[in-house]
Amino acid sequence: MTVPDDFARFEVNSAADLAGANAQRFHGTQLVDGYFGDTDTPHPINDPAANGYGHTKGTGKLRVGQAIAWTFGVYKTNPKFWLVIGLVMAVLGVADQIPALAVPGLLFTIALVLLDPVFASAALQQTLTAQVDKPNSPAYGKALGVSVVNRMLVGLVGIILAGIAFVITLAVTGFDPNAFGDATNMSQEQIQEQMMNMAIAAAPGVVVGALVFALVAPFAVYPVFYAADNAGSFGFCLGEGMKAAKRNYVTTLLLLLFSLVVGVIAAIPAAAVDVMGFNVWAGAGLSFLLTVLLAPLVYLAQAHAYRQVSGGPVPHEATS
Repeated sequence: MTVPDDFARFEVNSAADLAGANAQRFHGTQLVDGYFGDTDTPHPINDPAANGYGHTKGTGKLRVGQAIAWTFGVYKTNPKFWLVIGLVMAVLGVADQIPALAVPGLLFTIALVLLDPVFASAALQQTLTAQVDKPNSPAYGKALGVSVVNRMLVGLVGIILAGIAFVITLAVTGFDPNAFGDATNMSQEQIQEQMMNMAIAAAPGVVVGALVFALVAPFAVYPVFYAADNAGSFGFCLGEGMKAAKRNYVTTLLLLLFSLVVGVIAAIPAAAVDVMGFNVWAGAGLSFLLTVLLAPLVYLAQAHAYRQVSGGPVPHEATS
């Protein structure tokens, strides 16, 4: 990482500040220097009057409650911007799950991957000023590359570890596929019953494998934010993002748990169509609206978390 010789370029008593400029002009410039502050150390961009936030230098340690509390507060200061982004997320996310749109659904999935750096960058913009007019992704190419490569690496490691855990669990629980009969001469009902028995027998391995896969997920959180923030080279963003996750492993797991809860809440009405007999359109419509409202919270919470763990400018409610 190239460490800036100083933060003189962030001097808030400059002509730009006197002309009414705010911290958005620093978006896409290197705002981290490899050092951390304490909870009271002002970041050099700190200018509550111009930014609508006070900014302290991140401590390198993640405080999940602080990130989540700030995230919900964003809807009080800048709701329109995030409702529009939430609408885009909801349209792409819901369309991806409609069976009749199999081929277009794949395109929507690709669109979500391509827009991931845009959403991350917009969330970083929100950490700079209370008001954001439009998304801006000055390091889009790097962020997209880091996002794809990092998720492939983490996904591959997760699959390998989950597979090993699955096999070990089946061996320990005594799962024996030969214990099940030959389905050649079975009736349809017998085949279905046997498949159910096999699924039940394999369930412990599936659960353990899924848990092991989830344990590597924290390493996929921060690299895209390092890249979207233009904090360093491609390799630096990958490596430093994983180091930040290692340093804050348990709290990052809690952050992902928050994201999981958000996703489950949004999906409940649609799932209730099958479980509780809700009207299919009512369930889907309510899930869509909840996704519009809740999906942005994931990016916002992770962006605030990134500011904390990277030593960047952590936003706080401005005080007089």
